[in-house]
Amino acid sequence: MSYPVKGPALLRAICAILLSVPVLAENWPNFHGPKCDNISPDKGLLKSWPEKGPELLWKYEGIGSGFSTVSIVNGVIYTAGCTDKNTMVYALNPSGKLLWQSELGDPLTETKLIPGTRGTPTVKDGKVYTLSPLGVLGCFSAKDGAKLWEKGLADSKMGVRTPGWRFSESFLIDGNRIFVTVAKKDFINAYDKDTGKKIWSTSGFTDALAYCSPAVIEFNGIRQLVTMSARYVVSFDIESGKMLWSAKQESLGMNVATPVIDGNRVYVSSSYKCGTKCLELSADGSGIAVKEAWSSGLLDSVLGAVVLVNGKYYGGDNYSSLRGFTCLDAKTGEEPATAAYLTTQFETARRIGSLTYADGMLYYLRNDGMLYLINGDCKIISKFKLPPDSNTPCWAHPVVLDGRLYVRHDKTLYVYDVKNGKSF
Repeated sequence: MSYPVKGPALLRAICAILLSVPVLAENWPNFHGPKCDNISPDKGLLKSWPEKGPELLWKYEGIGSGFSTVSIVNGVIYTAGCTDKNTMVYALNPSGKLLWQSELGDPLTETKLIPGTRGTPTVKDGKVYTLSPLGVLGCFSAKDGAKLWEKGLADSKMGVRTPGWRFSESFLIDGNRIFVTVAKKDFINAYDKDTGKKIWSTSGFTDALAYCSPAVIEFNGIRQLVTMSARYVVSFDIESGKMLWSAKQESLGMNVATPVIDGNRVYVSSSYKCGTKCLELSADGSGIAVKEAWSSGLLDSVLGAVVLVNGKYYGGDNYSSLRGFTCLDAKTGEEPATAAYLTTQFETARRIGSLTYADGMLYYLRNDGMLYLINGDCKIISKFKLPPDSNTPCWAHPVVLDGRLYVRHDKTLYVYDVKNGKSF
């Protein structure tokens, strides 16, 4: 027989329940976070790690092959991967238990292309949107994974030319619209996120598809959708899809990095000796003019691993220059000459990698699995190496949220505690 709990015992019971409930500071609903700037809102994180790295809270080994990173909403973790038979979308709870998994078309299994997914799921209003590497766009219920609608971008009706490294976009959602790069006569289509019905197509621009995920900027009273095609940086009016401006950015079609926005400046980085450009916007009558403020061949991103913070533009995946981790002054494009920076470059030279930023620190994941904690002055504070679970390179971008560091290596997701005490 049980009895009602009263008095101090009741208070203790309530406190125990409250303390057991996860305290979620923010969500990370899409690639590079809610502002698409790759900057975590976390505070109070560790400023150094033990020699063997921060505490591993858990790992999950069943997410298929790929380079999709994670999106996190209300503690639920979403990602995607390819099994031998299907492209799959996964949802895990905060303890690393599988909540659901759903199919999204055929997988990419070609060895020469490095098998697996590329894009990261986007979560909005109880729905999950993701793109398979073979071009199937799926919308799923975030609650149970039920498929709500899908579109095949590579089918004959859409007429989209499949890019060489396959489809890699992570979707941007604004209001009720999801933007999808199709790169035929209509470069981008805006669809109703709930029904999949087309709302508008861009006009005034045609080019081949690259691998870029877009960002939003507001300038001169106009909200713009800014992205990269195979040969250009291009901007569209977000309400109508009309092209506003464009600038050359030729990189053998390998334009991957989401444009980084800072006031009236747009930073774009590309690989294959293309490098980084800082574009400056100005009002031009009823339109917008764009000019190049500076350019640098030192930071040539192949994986889109860039972040702009505190006046510095950091990149972790410099393919042509072989410099490894690189930092440029955001105002001038010049690089620092400090001993700490030179040491960091020496350790990362001839490597590519990915990064994110949280609480004054950079989390840099080298493609061989070495993970660095680097301060804003480019000094390496701590480092450790992931377990050698796979020969596949570590190309998925790390995420820091709610005191946890999420690192994907092929089929395995590692979750580390990077705060004093466990987050959950």
